[in-house]
Amino acid sequence: MSTAVVVEGPGEHRLVGHTPGDPGPGEALVRVHAVGICGSDREVYQGNRPAGYVRYPLTPGHEWSGTVAAVGAGVPSGLVGRKVVGEGFRNCQVCDRCHAGETTLCTAGYEETGFTQPGAMAGTLTLPARLLHVLPDDADLTAAALLEPAACIAAAAIKANARPGERVGVVGTGTLGMFAVQFLRAGSPGELLVVGTRPDRAELSRTFGATEFRTNPTSASRRAWVRRLASTPLLAKLVIADVTINVIALLIVSQSPPDANVEIMVSSLIVTLALNAALVYWALLPLRALETTTIRVSRGDLGARFSVPPLADRNIARIGRTMNDLLDHLTADRARARQLAAQVINVGDDERARIARELHDSTAQSLSALEMMLTAAIHEPARGASLDRLHTMHDIAKQALSEVRTLSHTVHPRVLDDLGLVPALEQLARRTREQARLRVWVTTAEAAPLPRVVASALYRVAQEALSNAVRHAGARELFLALRTSDRDIVLEVRDDGHGFDVAAAEATMSGLGLFSMRERLGLVDGTLAITSSASGTIVRAAAPLRRSGSLDSTQRHL
Repeated sequence: MSTAVVVEGPGEHRLVGHTPGDPGPGEALVRVHAVGICGSDREVYQGNRPAGYVRYPLTPGHEWSGTVAAVGAGVPSGLVGRKVVGEGFRNCQVCDRCHAGETTLCTAGYEETGFTQPGAMAGTLTLPARLLHVLPDDADLTAAALLEPAACIAAAAIKANARPGERVGVVGTGTLGMFAVQFLRAGSPGELLVVGTRPDRAELSRTFGATEFRTNPTSASRRAWVRRLASTPLLAKLVIADVTINVIALLIVSQSPPDANVEIMVSSLIVTLALNAALVYWALLPLRALETTTIRVSRGDLGARFSVPPLADRNIARIGRTMNDLLDHLTADRARARQLAAQVINVGDDERARIARELHDSTAQSLSALEMMLTAAIHEPARGASLDRLHTMHDIAKQALSEVRTLSHTVHPRVLDDLGLVPALEQLARRTREQARLRVWVTTAEAAPLPRVVASALYRVAQEALSNAVRHAGARELFLALRTSDRDIVLEVRDDGHGFDVAAAEATMSGLGLFSMRERLGLVDGTLAITSSASGTIVRAAAPLRRSGSLDSTQRHL
């Protein structure tokens, strides 16, 4: 027997024994691993939650994670033992709101785990199995308890539809506020302002991607006054400092004996020089940060931004902000261009797939029928020229059928859509061996299904690399390898040919194939590396993965 928390009413709670019950039809029994305490749980305990949204006595807890211990009738038994989290709202699934996907606005009435139904502050939790979301086997269940609030913020961020380069603000610095900062930062906003009542959250907010943090108006106005004073232009700072030191020195001289005047003036001169040097050094420090930012951008890091120091010279700070605005617009334009390019490539792939299906399902079938009829006619009694013509027609039909099938596969391999990347690469290697009479070695790693655009990009890279090796490299052997890691999937094509000058080929654009490979991989945030020497060429393409698949490595000589 385990223990459960029961809130009898506002300000009243007790610990009670908890005995798990058998799940009913359509339900699952979850062994709770971790449960979070939300602000709404405090409302329940303090009695601040509206009457229609709480039902005492109750066991709270709507942010949780756990492992399925048992399932009821109608629920797949494969769920048992799986790590899960769950939705809280228990909607009716039949009203107009539910059909529209707005399950939190269900018109059948409000029912939610931890508020009107028993929550997760107990050893086990029973709920409809349809509300469960299965996690990977290696998921951290303690961290997974935060998936429910994170999902709420993700939905809000998507609904806000903040575009790259826009100014975005987050009000509140609690857990949800910090989630919001991280989600919104991923969209490359021009400015990301966080407003809260806790000054200690300033550093954390900036760590998560905030560009500015503001707290109560009094301290904010004080900091703004200090910032304005410190951002005074360098010339004004030098003039004010020199005049101030000279006035102070003059006052001291007027009240000191004449024989001390020289020491006073020398001291004031030294102080003036030291202060001027410090002011110049401090004013020019942001230039170093600006230089670092430009170097990062020149190396391809378009997410780099100039962080304006709080006491920076206002003119230098203006240059930095102008540069950030320019980079924001560049990032937004690049995102739009990549989106349009992806749409163009997808349309092209769809059209090639349609043509390939037409060739395979219509033209090839007609030629196959013609070939079978000619084969039958050849075996029927015939004489002389008539038989010769039938043989000629049979050879032409057979050759045309082979060409149509090859063309269909070249335009768009149907196996890529039907079976995935690995079988498509193996078929590509087999065709290359049969047509070019080369030895082709293939090593593949079975992975989880890839997005279509990623699979298509890697297949086209392999197709172009094999084609170049056959036509230009004079290779005798080809090696094709596909492997995955926790972060990406990598395709490597290697040949033993005579190689070529990669830099020269890309500089003169003599090979549009290299350009096409880089562009396709760029659309999936991938990278392409090509090394070539007299002993052969290696083409390495990598594309990021959201999650790694299980590996089952095999090697075949095709």
